[in-house]
Order: sequence, then structure tokens, then C-alpha cells
Amino acid sequence: MACPPMVWQVVNPGSVHGMAPHGHAMACPYKCPAAETAALPEELRQPVISPILWALDAWKKPVRRLTPLIGAVILLCAVVFPLASQDDPCTQRSFLVTVIDREGHPVPGLTAANFRGKFRGKPVQIESAVFDTGPRRMVIVLDISGSMMRGNESKVARLLALDAVQMNRDDSPLALTAFATSVIASIGFDRGNLELSDRLVALLSEKSITPRNQGITALYDALDAAVGLLTPAQPGDIVYALTDGIDTASHVKASQVEKALVERGVRLFAAVPAGNLGHLYRGSMEGFQRLRQMVQATGGGQLSLFSVSRYSAVYWWNEDQKAALLSLATILYQQMRMTYRIKVQLSSDLDKPREWDLEFVNYQNQRRDDWMVLCPRKLLPCSQTTAAPSAHGAIK
Repeated sequence: MACPPMVWQVVNPGSVHGMAPHGHAMACPYKCPAAETAALPEELRQPVISPILWALDAWKKPVRRLTPLIGAVILLCAVVFPLASQDDPCTQRSFLVTVIDREGHPVPGLTAANFRGKFRGKPVQIESAVFDTGPRRMVIVLDISGSMMRGNESKVARLLALDAVQMNRDDSPLALTAFATSVIASIGFDRGNLELSDRLVALLSEKSITPRNQGITALYDALDAAVGLLTPAQPGDIVYALTDGIDTASHVKASQVEKALVERGVRLFAAVPAGNLGHLYRGSMEGFQRLRQMVQATGGGQLSLFSVSRYSAVYWWNEDQKAALLSLATILYQQMRMTYRIKVQLSSDLDKPREWDLEFVNYQNQRRDDWMVLCPRKLLPCSQTTAAPSAHGAIK
């Protein structure tokens, strides 16, 4: 009889993974006459199908019991994986930023809803914005080179240096780097603010402090040394440069110093007594612009001081003018201190340094163009947020 083997032949055992509509194994569609089927012994009527169907049924029952568990596992994965991403320090970033009005004054009373970030054309999640007023470690970088001797620029820088010490010595650790053709003096945080104040006064009283060769200035080497004093870095660290921005003799490049500042989260602030606006020569203008780029890259602020008179002295030194100058410096100190600690969540780590944008918005989510957010301009890969200092300063 040719029929029975065909009737009970199981079609492709692999069809268990692509089962028939009702979940049963498929048999040959050929149907034998009933008489021939009935004539078969009982033990031969279902020699193959019964074990197969039993196996399938036994396989399906555990699956039914496991279905809720599988669903729970999938749900758990959906919840845990985003949480793991949020806990990843390489995707969570924190910055100190300052929001200033059109006069440069910091704006208090803001929340995370007042900040809107964009990265590669996509919104950045702002998780929190906490008002943070310090204290801050500050390294004062004082330019006493020959390029500061053409007018009263040196007097302005020295006045601002003494003022910075006086205004911040009670609650902020201070250090000092003074330079001309090279770094002349370096006073670390371990010396204390009182000793630093005395040393600064003594340093500024020395008549031979400025070298004869007035065309050599090592600004970037001095900034490198300042970052070295801030190693290891702490949140809120500041370098405050009092200089015209000119550099002609440094061993390190401006780009290297900028990279070191950004990697450590150190903000660069500057007060620039740049001389007569009508007499800025090419070298001083290039230095001024490069310094400003470094300030912006780190999220700092800059006070630029120019004379608008072509013939008179660069600055007038009556008491009212001094008071006005120190009032402007106070605004810069406020920018250093009155900050928001912004925490953002990125979707993934970065492959290389990339620019991003953070702006202020009101509670209608509208941008206000006359207010500015001072913040780091680039996001760095996680591997670049820590760098080893050199023996001299910050640059390897």
C-alpha cells in the first residue's frame, strides 16, 4: 500500500519555526480511502504525527508561561538601557555658564527652562541649571612687557591686578603669574592671598621689572604656566589675563593653550588695555583678536579698554576715571562668580571636538538677542576631558 507512508509523512520538520495557521505540523494533502485507512493497525495509524504534535504542544506550553516574563524582560531592557546611558559620564556634561544683559551684568533667577541647546542641528536635553556663586580659584596673569609701556597700559594693568587681589582675596584662592620676555614671577596657591598681595605690591614697585628688549612678549607661555598652577583642575577655575594680547616669543601656540583650558574646564577672562584705537598696528590687532577667540572658546568674558582720542594720553587719571575703570572691572568679577551650573544629556559620546550652541530663551521659548550666554563653545570627546600637564605648565 503506497498511501499510508504518504499520509503520515511529516512535511519539512523545519516548519516548526514557520508553523501552519493553527500551530500544527503539516502532512501530505493526499487522502487515502477510508477503507484502506481503517484497515491499518491502530499502532500504525499515527506512528509519527502523535509524537510530533505532543512535542509541539509541550513546546508551546512553556512559551505561554514564559510570555509574560519575556514581556517583562523587554520592558526592563527598554527602561534600563536609557538609564544606563544617562548614568554614563561620557554623555552627561556639566558646565559653568553666565548669562549677561546688554550692559554685561549677570542675570540671576533663571531655570533649566531658560536654556536651549543645539548640537549638530538637534536639541540638547538640559537636565538642570543651578545658580552657583563660587568660590573660584583664580590665577592672575599680569603682562609687564615692553609692549605695555607705549602709553598708560601698564598703569591700567597694574591697577586692575591690585584691584583683583583686593576684591577677591577674602573668599577666593589666588595665584599670580607675571611675564615679559618670559615668566618673571609665579606665586602659587600655597603661598596664601596675604603673601601674594605683598609680593605683587613689591613686584610692581621694581623699576627694572621691564626688560630693555621691548619687542619680545611671551603671553602664551605665561597662560600655559597659569593653567599649570590650576592642575589638577577644580570646577570654576579661572585665569584672569591683564594684557594687550601681543605674543612674539612663546614656545607654545595659542591653539595649544586654548585646548588645555577647554580640556580642564578653565575659563579665561581678560582685561585688555589695548591703547589708542586709531593706532593699533597689525601685530597688536591680531593678538587682540586671538585672545578674544580664546576667551570665547572657554566661556569667559573680556573687558576691552581703548582710547577714542587721537592725540591725548591713552587714559585720563583723575579719580572719576579710575572709579569708572574699577566699576567696569567689578562687572567682570561678577561674571566670574555669578554662574549657572548647567547639566546636559547627550545621546552618545563624541568622536571629535564639535561646536554646539547654548542660548537664553524666555518662558515662551523665545530667544532674547540682547542677552548673551557665556559658555564653552565646543564639546570634547570623553577621552579628551583630562590631559596630563607638562613640567612647565599645561602643554604636553
